[in-house]
Amino acid sequence: MTQDLTIRTGDLVDLYDEGGLVCAVVMGEEKGRLKVITETGKEMRVTASRVAQRAGAAIVQAGAAAAVALRHAKAAAARMPEIDLAALWDLLVDEPKRHGLTSLTSLALGGEDDVARSAMLRALQQDRLYFTRKGDDFEARSREHVEETLKREAAEKARLDRRSAFIQRARAAAHAGAVPPVGAQAQGAWAADPHRDQIADLVELAVFGDEAASRKEAVALLEDAGIGEGSPAERAFKLLMALGIFTQDENLFVHRFHLRRSFPAEVQRAAVVAAGRAIDLEARRDLRSLHAFTIDDDLTMELDDAVSVEVSEGATLVGIHIADPDCFVASGDPVDQEAMARAATYYFPEMKLPMIPAAVAEGAASLVPGQDRPALSFLATLSQLGEVIRSEIVPSMIRSRARLTYERADELLGGADAGDPAAVALSRLRPICEILESARVAAGAVVIRAAEVDIRVDPSGGISIRRIDDRGLSRRIVSEVMILANRLAADFCGRRGLPAIYRKQAPPMAEPAAVDAAPPEGSGDPGAYDPVAVRALRRRMRRGETSLIPAPHAGLGLPAYTQATSPIRRYQDLVVHRQIKAALRGQAVPYDAEALSRIAATTDEAERAAREAERGTDEYWILRHYGGRIGQVIEGIIVSVDARRVEVELTDTLYTAQLPPRPDYKPGQRLRLSIEASRPRAGRLTLREVDA
Repeated sequence: MTQDLTIRTGDLVDLYDEGGLVCAVVMGEEKGRLKVITETGKEMRVTASRVAQRAGAAIVQAGAAAAVALRHAKAAAARMPEIDLAALWDLLVDEPKRHGLTSLTSLALGGEDDVARSAMLRALQQDRLYFTRKGDDFEARSREHVEETLKREAAEKARLDRRSAFIQRARAAAHAGAVPPVGAQAQGAWAADPHRDQIADLVELAVFGDEAASRKEAVALLEDAGIGEGSPAERAFKLLMALGIFTQDENLFVHRFHLRRSFPAEVQRAAVVAAGRAIDLEARRDLRSLHAFTIDDDLTMELDDAVSVEVSEGATLVGIHIADPDCFVASGDPVDQEAMARAATYYFPEMKLPMIPAAVAEGAASLVPGQDRPALSFLATLSQLGEVIRSEIVPSMIRSRARLTYERADELLGGADAGDPAAVALSRLRPICEILESARVAAGAVVIRAAEVDIRVDPSGGISIRRIDDRGLSRRIVSEVMILANRLAADFCGRRGLPAIYRKQAPPMAEPAAVDAAPPEGSGDPGAYDPVAVRALRRRMRRGETSLIPAPHAGLGLPAYTQATSPIRRYQDLVVHRQIKAALRGQAVPYDAEALSRIAATTDEAERAAREAERGTDEYWILRHYGGRIGQVIEGIIVSVDARRVEVELTDTLYTAQLPPRPDYKPGQRLRLSIEASRPRAGRLTLREVDA
């Protein structure tokens, strides 16, 4: 009992019960406990500590106990609306003392009696915002406590109101079909949506499934909205589609890895301003007279490298001219910070996520034909044997004379338009690049000639998958000259002891014991792409790593290697550019080893996540493609066999599917397979072998 009162048989008391108060009549005592009958007629045995107060005089009629208690409780409840706890608190909050129940009752109700005190006690028990109990007395809570509590309660009420409104919105959307999001917003951006918290919970469930941290609340939303059928993740996805938040082919990998789909407004504005920045020609070598040209894919907009070739006295001067976005993107500015967070430009079949806004990446820094552009030029004079006689790196100003696609460059290499200056340059580069590649192979480089696929999705959702068996001579030439430029960059930094981000790779693992494998059946051409051999070789290759000191890159057959040829599309390349340019000016480099270590760690992780997103997205679109071909027969080549599974590379898409093991399956065996089912979201393709 909280008060020092003598409780007698027949007394009317207010009793604590399940967080509230009930009125009861004491009928006696038994084994140290009070026997009571409550206002509902319930008989109980309670400890004296549960008695809040003595509420009335003794009565002796046991049969009338419940009625008396109920009458008192109703009388107390009837007076409670007269009590204004907020006003009472405001009157007493600045008095640093405790107040008895009788005193508070008199102040609140203008007098006190048994019913009034019970009414007051119930009001204080129900609403604990303003007063806290201290023994038999009460103390006004501080203004700070009340204000903070009111804010929390208001926020919680607003949250519950938003949740309730979202449930109604979800029900309407599920019933009516797709509806636009509330308020204009970019796809996947919910900052302005009043239900962004609920949407975020559902997105997390759709992306991560049972691993979603907000799974419980998201599933509750689905249940309350009446969204049934399928797994929780599937139901969340369907609702998000109905709400107009997701499209049918929403890229969940972009969500999973938190890739940035749009640039903040301040970054876009900063990029536009930067793109208009004037270039200091005095600090650059004028190389605009060179016949430089670019070679890229047809859809590439960030043209970040150009080549030029000149012959003099039996030697060949190869110019590798790399775009210089550092002229427009200063270290630490908003565009630079965003670029570092993104780490690189990523290409998905249905969209591109650029590292730098288009005003710079596709405009001011891009080596577009006919426009003067700042560059960092790697100039190498090579002998007829492919030896680098001398080299230098210079900040320059160039003007690209032509933009070639790889297909057009291959045509020129094949003899088309022999008088075209680009055709002449390519014909001179071809033997040099072959010599350079042969020298690297002799030094241990591993050259993997593998087929590739080009996956593209048009705005209407049409899927185009093109297998490329021969990468083309022009791609090999471009690759070799870029390796040369990066090799020169590594040599420049290494000889000067400049802190730089190097790439290294340990030698391949030892070749395993011979397996029962053969080239693909019916390949005929011994030089044709062999998926079994390529798979085995790739499994032997060790992972490339970053390093702050020069180290061998076994895969390329080079003693040291760094990447500096894609500064518009890779942040680490931009950093290496800045280090080299500072050294050329005779200035301190902008990044010390500690700063480079942080940048390498941050960008390596961002690149890893984005590569996983790229792989997952490619798989999704390939399986979507197969989903429209159920029942058709395709061809596959077994590339790996073990006791648990058989891996088959499908020849039209190079996708690796799995089959149950069979004793007669061997690597290199060609199979005809029927497409039975495809589940792109689950990453599953069901195939069945059919007779030849």
